[in-house]
Amino acid sequence: MEEVRSHFPDADLSHISVYEYEDEDFWQGNITHNMNKMASEVPIENTELTLYDLLWRPDEHSFATAGSKGYREYVLKGYIYLRTHKEELLPLNPDNGWGNYDQLLAFTLDFFQHLIAADDDFEIYASR
Repeated sequence: MEEVRSHFPDADLSHISVYEYEDEDFWQGNITHNMNKMASEVPIENTELTLYDLLWRPDEHSFATAGSKGYREYVLKGYIYLRTHKEELLPLNPDNGWGNYDQLLAFTLDFFQHLIAADDDFEIYASR
């Protein structure tokens, strides 16, 4: 509310309610969906999965939590593929300039680092 008041000092905020809540998120990240084409071209070794499946659609592939069997290892395999296939993936950068290879690489690494730090006992969603 303080931030709203600072930007809109004359606004009537009497009808706005503020709620505090807890969720089970252990990490929050943001990557444009424009990177879906590139992520879809990153195969996960010995599976039918791609990095897109892992980052954008984990629940559709039986990965409901960060501790789901194989999930961390698959994300690592996707990251390694990204690192070792840069030149073939660069042409898949979005034409509109929203997102690029380096951002997908950094996002995947940051996400993986949080996955390995996560406690398996928590029921936490792998991606949102």
